[in-house]
Amino acid sequence: MECDMRNFRSINRICLLIFLITIIPISGFPSNSSPSDLPSSVSIYPESVSVHGISGYTQAFLPSAQTAATGSLFVNPDNPRYFTDGTLVNGKYKAIFLTGSHTWCNFMDCDDNASIPAKFDYSAYLNFLESKNHNFFRLWRAENVRGGENGDDFWFDPMPYQRSATCCAFDGKNKFNLNQFNQAYFDRMRQRVIQARDRGIYVSIMLFDGWSVETKFPSTHQPWKGHPYNINNNINNIDGDVNNDNQGDETHTLAISAVTTLQEAYVRKVIDTVNDLDNVLYEISNESRGGAENRLWQYHMINYIKTYESGKPKQHPVGMTIPWPDGSNTDLLNSPADWISPNIPNNDLSNPPIANGTKVVLADTDHLCGICGDRQWVWKSFTRGENPIFMDIYDNATSGRGIPFYNPNETEIRNNLGYVRSYANRMNLADMAPTSNTSLCSTGFCLRNAVANGAEYLVYRPTDAGDITVNLSAVSSSKSLNVEWLRPQTGTIYSGEVINGGGTRSFTSPFSGDAVLYIYDSVTSTFSDVPLNYWAWNYIEGLYASGITGGCAINPLRYCPESDVTRAQMAVFLLKGVHGSSYTPPAVGSSTGFADVPTSYWAAPWIKQLAAEGITGGCGGGNFCPDTPVTRAQMAVFLLKSKHGVSYTPPAATGVFADVPVGYWADKWIEQLAAEGITGGCGGGNYCPDTPVTRAQMAVFLVKTFGIPLP
Repeated sequence: MECDMRNFRSINRICLLIFLITIIPISGFPSNSSPSDLPSSVSIYPESVSVHGISGYTQAFLPSAQTAATGSLFVNPDNPRYFTDGTLVNGKYKAIFLTGSHTWCNFMDCDDNASIPAKFDYSAYLNFLESKNHNFFRLWRAENVRGGENGDDFWFDPMPYQRSATCCAFDGKNKFNLNQFNQAYFDRMRQRVIQARDRGIYVSIMLFDGWSVETKFPSTHQPWKGHPYNINNNINNIDGDVNNDNQGDETHTLAISAVTTLQEAYVRKVIDTVNDLDNVLYEISNESRGGAENRLWQYHMINYIKTYESGKPKQHPVGMTIPWPDGSNTDLLNSPADWISPNIPNNDLSNPPIANGTKVVLADTDHLCGICGDRQWVWKSFTRGENPIFMDIYDNATSGRGIPFYNPNETEIRNNLGYVRSYANRMNLADMAPTSNTSLCSTGFCLRNAVANGAEYLVYRPTDAGDITVNLSAVSSSKSLNVEWLRPQTGTIYSGEVINGGGTRSFTSPFSGDAVLYIYDSVTSTFSDVPLNYWAWNYIEGLYASGITGGCAINPLRYCPESDVTRAQMAVFLLKGVHGSSYTPPAVGSSTGFADVPTSYWAAPWIKQLAAEGITGGCGGGNFCPDTPVTRAQMAVFLLKSKHGVSYTPPAATGVFADVPVGYWADKWIEQLAAEGITGGCGGGNYCPDTPVTRAQMAVFLVKTFGIPLP
């Protein structure tokens, strides 16, 4: 069996295992670390589906691997339909796509059977999300301690405030002291966010809840009776019902300064609890009553969070979800929020609007239509540039409001949220844009990156409505493109034929029903952070194919092209270039010869051998400076000595580069490197001799110096 490991999109399980076993030893050259920083094993998801081949090739659908969420999210300036964690790929920010199922009792236990609700199995919930390839949920909060849609006998626990010594609140326990927080509540919040973070899952912390302050429906829903801001439930003389209508919707306005002060204190406490965690987002309120007064309150809270977090180590995205009733999408779009969850006219999921990047859109069935949705909506939302999320009954016999609900499509929605995330992770999402133009994609549901190199098209056909046509005119007719089909009903992937670009092409699905068509440049990138249009892509691919590098990290496989090359890494690169990729230096023995390179250092044998071959004498004072970046001037000397031998001396310099005057210590080495066609400088007639060499530049230097074939 042959495994073409360069086509990383198409690796099957056996090939993947062989590939990982092969690269772990040589991928131990991370940009600024030792091999021990790399994972010793890779978790491959056990869940897969049957596969069928067209043109003799098959592929299993595997969910994306979950790794801990690192780097706080912010709106991606390169594609503001999505967030980013700050990771740069080819000079652009990596797009982070959010999707997942959320359920009512995932933070506060809730129950209609007892005043002390049954404990929610949070670990099982995270296992469920992970098994479905989900990476986001809303962490639900109820403000009231008692009262659901089906009547008073519905309880929530824990609450954020301490109980006083005075009886009795509506739940029969002591009244609340609104000046004292219940630390157990915030400890639970922090722990649950951390547990999600370690699974690679982002958490939106719901700060307030409109269903806790007023009757929504039916008339049995009386949550205000159990709210701590109800004057009958606290010892602080706080009255959130200033108009005496037995509702507390005034608390979600700025009408009561004492309440606003308490809410601001709560917000500060939440931020203090989770600010240092990267996987945090905030949601102001779930479905508060709409209108001008609530809009001003929500805007105030958004700005309050942003101001308070500006003085903290981390800043996190703040969201505004649609008020209900009387909500306005215009209020969301005009808000200072980073992300929004709008509604849709007449609860119509058939034609989601195009996300234009004004806000990151988390399209939530909770606000679009309630307990609803199907797999068609998932793909329609995704191909319109949204981040779809699902209000999930999960394992609750009743909802978090005390009324039973059921969605017969829940399983297919959960599965397809995971499918869209896998495609989002495979694609260069930062460069993808939605279109509903049927002359470009006949179905009107399409994400596309129509470029000459690295083109990608993902098209959804909602019904069994004939062939799909796609305009591929941006791609040369001599360029090969891969075709892949996904059957959303089963999760089965079918590999299609290889086609050429140019003009408009028609595609026939190999199965009936709804379908996903994925077309992508058949020349694929080995490394997730080196896309096809990266300036040094072919040099990096050539270096990888030669076996000189295995990248800087795995899961996903990365090269870290913009990271500096250290002198230790340089030693390995050079000796492999001179002697071949299978070369291993002699054992280091009792000493490396350098005071700052102990024999236990990961590259000690390589450094000692580089010196033994006369290519380096160290950095002075008996040291090698292994973790210091290599400059472009130093690299010129190292490369030419490696190529021509240690006795080589280049001709005298004449002053080729403006920033390398004759008399500069490495002038002749730099000019000879240019004379041999290994470098053209750094631009503008300069060489930038004192600038560190990046791993991308190193690939070019090595390929040109040692004549390594290009792909």
